[in-house]
Amino acid sequence: MAERSEARGAFVWPPAQGRAGAPPAGRSVPSGGPGGGPRAEVRLAPPRPKGGALARWWRQIEATWLGVTRGTIEARAAALGWEADALSAFCPRCGRTSAPFEAGDGGCPACRSKRLPFDRLVRLGAYDEPLSGWVREVKFSRSHHAGVRVGELLGRQIGLAAAALGDGAPARFVLVPVPTPWRRRVARGIDHPAVLARAASHALNREGVPARVWRPLARAYRPMQTRSGGPARAGNVRGSMWVRRGGPLRRWLRRNDALSELRALPADELGSTVFVVIDDVTTTGATLREACRTLRRALKAGGIPIARLWAGVVAVTGERGG
Repeated sequence: MAERSEARGAFVWPPAQGRAGAPPAGRSVPSGGPGGGPRAEVRLAPPRPKGGALARWWRQIEATWLGVTRGTIEARAAALGWEADALSAFCPRCGRTSAPFEAGDGGCPACRSKRLPFDRLVRLGAYDEPLSGWVREVKFSRSHHAGVRVGELLGRQIGLAAAALGDGAPARFVLVPVPTPWRRRVARGIDHPAVLARAASHALNREGVPARVWRPLARAYRPMQTRSGGPARAGNVRGSMWVRRGGPLRRWLRRNDALSELRALPADELGSTVFVVIDDVTTTGATLREACRTLRRALKAGGIPIARLWAGVVAVTGERGG
């Protein structure tokens, strides 16, 4: 599927031939930043309803005779003219909305002086309609279909951000969903970060970029972050995550702890791998930071080098917090 660029020299992602997670030779996109000029205006093609005449005919039957109350994500996006944000519309370091020439590879004025546990953040857009409605639909209405469609868009956006790095594009991705406490999973009936991560992985693999989902993190039950103010969110989530270890049942099944799979990989493969922590929404970034710190500490303690760690979210709210 071709993507469109408003910058001079159209950029196509994924490449039509030789899809290997990077643009064809001579078609790389400048990432910009300090001393590198403005970031290129690169964005995903807007989602469109899938299928041909038969699919359109069936959708008309559904709408006319079956009383469909909600169309697919693609149909609603097309009706509203919604598109995912261009890569230049947000800070590549913290994900906040940025004005032209305001942010580069070193971040934006809001994050340039901060130490973040992830190297890059990729988002689909700001937490506004219709994206905010889709997030609530996945999270509170248990819509697996919507979660898959939104996750696929996030996966393609991650792939687009990787391709824009040119020669520095990663060879593979490991997607790590932010863990959901089991009590919350039971109450909601869905583990939405895991649904998003699996769909994003499938989208990347379809585009020829090797990706897999890895779920090493577990999380204790704490009050919801939405019930805490900005400064209190970091304290609410601090120390709530850890890396799963092999218990008696896992040992009986001859499985090791969550890090054993990565220990078996050659060092060069780990060096070209980007880990991406996946979540639906970030406000102050407290949950993402805790997940990334926990993952980094676990990998370091396990003797596993981690070259690059990204964060991927569906939406970023307008708050600027710590």
